[in-house]
Amino acid sequence: MRANDVKGERRAVGTLAVLGTTNDYLGKNMTLSDVHRLTKKDVKKYYKMYQIVNGQQVYNTLVRIFSKVISHVVPIDSEESLAN
Repeated sequence: MRANDVKGERRAVGTLAVLGTTNDYLGKNMTLSDVHRLTKKDVKKYYKMYQIVNGQQVYNTLVRIFSKVISHVVPIDSEESLAN
């Protein structure tokens, strides 16, 4: 585990804390002070959780955009059914 990796991951989790979105991404309310007190192992864990949630949001957004574009060519009953 490289120190720079953990430092960048801690910065990303800290950004969530500053924005007040840790509960949305990590399922737990945290302050910036809480993030600074996390062990390297916990930083890794929360960063992976953030990546998963963020990836799912990007995927869902891309599906919605794709379905809107495709719906001009092929009728689609429900955009939500494509995302699931």
